[in-house]
Amino acid sequence: MRMAALLVLLITAGLFLLPEPLPLTVLWLGLPALFLLIQKHWPLRWCGISLLALVLATGHFHWLFSWQLSPRDIQQDIRVEGRILSLPEAGERSQRFLFALDRYGDHDIPQWQTATLRLSWYEPEELPRVGERWQLTVRLKPARGSLNFQGFDYERWLFAQHVRATGYVRAKPAALLLAPAPAMSLQGIRQSLRDRLLAMPLQNGAVIAGLSFGADDAISPEAWRLLRDTGTTHLVAISGLHITMIAAVFGLLFAGVWRLFPPLCLRWPAPLAGIVAGLIAAIAYSALAGFSTPTLRAVLMLAVIAMGWIGRRKIALSSTLALALLLTLFLDPCALLEPGFWLSFAAVALLFLLGAARPISPPWWWTALRVQWLLSLALLPLTLLWFGQASLVSPLANLLAVPWVSFVSTPLALLGCLLLDGLPSLAQPLLHASDWSLSLFFRWLEWLAGWPQASVQPPELTIAATAALILAGLLLVAPWTPWRRLLPLLMLVPVLAWAWPSRTLPLLTVLDVGQGTAVMLETEAGVLVYDSGPRGERFDAGEQVVVPALRAAGWSDIAQFWLSHADADHAGGARAVLAALPAQHVWTGEPVEGVTSLPCERGQVQQLGEVKITVLHPAADALTSGPANDRSCVLRVDVGSHRLLLTGDISAAVEAQLLARDPAALRAEFILVPHHGSGGSSSQAFIDAVQPKLALVSAGYRNPHRHPRPEVVARYQAAGATVINTAEQGALRFELAGTALSTPAFARQPLRLWRRSRLE
Repeated sequence: MRMAALLVLLITAGLFLLPEPLPLTVLWLGLPALFLLIQKHWPLRWCGISLLALVLATGHFHWLFSWQLSPRDIQQDIRVEGRILSLPEAGERSQRFLFALDRYGDHDIPQWQTATLRLSWYEPEELPRVGERWQLTVRLKPARGSLNFQGFDYERWLFAQHVRATGYVRAKPAALLLAPAPAMSLQGIRQSLRDRLLAMPLQNGAVIAGLSFGADDAISPEAWRLLRDTGTTHLVAISGLHITMIAAVFGLLFAGVWRLFPPLCLRWPAPLAGIVAGLIAAIAYSALAGFSTPTLRAVLMLAVIAMGWIGRRKIALSSTLALALLLTLFLDPCALLEPGFWLSFAAVALLFLLGAARPISPPWWWTALRVQWLLSLALLPLTLLWFGQASLVSPLANLLAVPWVSFVSTPLALLGCLLLDGLPSLAQPLLHASDWSLSLFFRWLEWLAGWPQASVQPPELTIAATAALILAGLLLVAPWTPWRRLLPLLMLVPVLAWAWPSRTLPLLTVLDVGQGTAVMLETEAGVLVYDSGPRGERFDAGEQVVVPALRAAGWSDIAQFWLSHADADHAGGARAVLAALPAQHVWTGEPVEGVTSLPCERGQVQQLGEVKITVLHPAADALTSGPANDRSCVLRVDVGSHRLLLTGDISAAVEAQLLARDPAALRAEFILVPHHGSGGSSSQAFIDAVQPKLALVSAGYRNPHRHPRPEVVARYQAAGATVINTAEQGALRFELAGTALSTPAFARQPLRLWRRSRLE
């Protein structure tokens, strides 16, 4: 079973590395797979299980791609009908939710197809509820997101959630409620409980909702950041411990009641009745929690163990874990794209290696501390791989937080939610007690997060370095004596030194921040940042793109921070960047709210090691007059034999001023295309003066302004420049060492199955 699980894992993971799913003819392999499964010899069964995994995964992918957003419908008003699938996430002005299509335009969606949208509804007249059926007018685009060399992969997350397109609800024609939510449904119960908890005077009501039934959408970004920096995010999600605790309590209670009726015990022993009752309770609770990967893994393991006890068969715990992994991937291969899948199964597997499943030798508390400490250390490589950062205080944070949250906060929260309808007078004190315990928990985390280097974000790891770190984690928990563990761990030191990523500076990176701008220039003397990307209701490019990129590159501060002007798409993320990393010097083309800076004025010259930065615009008398775009700070950056022109959002009028002053000063190898390639910029005379070899466009996919304009792209191409757009390639990276023009690195490569929309 363990070998079969490993084969299925490798096969499924391999399929995700392809740009396209295998052809449907692969489904014919299902017949030989079934034949091999009934053979007596395990190698033949392994082949059968592997073929079955190939067939099921391929069928699943074709099912996901069975509905495609037509290119002619992108960003067009479409009338749709369907049902709200998820709890609506409340923002400052909008509600966001998953929406399952029943009808698209004039066509019904067949029942066998999946057509799930992720919609934002701005300022709805009536708050949507999960389970309701609506007729909406929407504007859609393929499931795309900004793509960088590190950080959150939004496209992968959308694919794992089976989302085929994203968009927003239009105000007109008006939305129409077709059917209310079912009177009794698990998702309806979740929303009702969440809304009641958020309405109560609880400091941590959103966290209690996440602890109790997995509704963690209302937890504040600040709380998530604190949990992430201390490595404790797993504590506010429904985990295997929650499921096991619910199953044990209900099973013991039911078995006790069963014993009160001797005739029932004669038909079926009370322990077996308790096992079945506990399993049913675990399944119901997991359904209430939305069947996340950790809950599904726990339920499947409990089901296998329960079936073994009922059938009087003893199944090894490692085989139970392997069977749970097989069933998880057979049910939904996309679970493999979620970090919860890897962390959940890895945690349980490491527990087996640590011997936690064996009888605990006294003192029990020392064994518990040892297991918790080693488990936190061993999971650090996976955490680093998935989230790009690791919490060095995680072992210490979890040492006290795990027992406190698991045995104090969570039971109080569960009992409070369970009694909220029947006995509110008892439920409220329990919920307030849980709230108080969580306040202590967060104080503990705040203290730890304040430590120097509490959370680190090392440089982007190579495959070899990642493999070496994972191997180190396995060696750490291997069932050897401590001194025997030490030798192979020391042997990994030269491997890590060889495999650790090296960077050739200077290095230019144009980040993919959607419709906005953010540029990094890394040098031996420090890093220069030009603009910080946009900040919206749910997306702050400064926090979610720029800061992870800087930390992944190993920077703890910014030598020079230039903000072209105050528009939200250029300076929106500035406050988040400055809150995370101090800047030695900040200049702005016009004042930016919340940012202390010096004015960017023509004639200024700054040095950053061997790099020379010259300000070409604006003049001192233009800082408070004229359009905001025309007050953009224009920089000419000389890096060795290379020259870069950073232009902000200047218009053709400013281009004419620059040409009138000194056309020769504009000559540059690289140009960040003015105003994202708008029709009012990049005049022919300006392009002729610059004579760029590379024209870099920072724009959002299918942005409403239609940047870059085709005529602008054509002008650059006619001048001999290669035009590269972040909307198509993701983040761009160039090595500026030497005299030759380096081949750019694109974040888009290599193309993966979940990025198939980039081929459409």
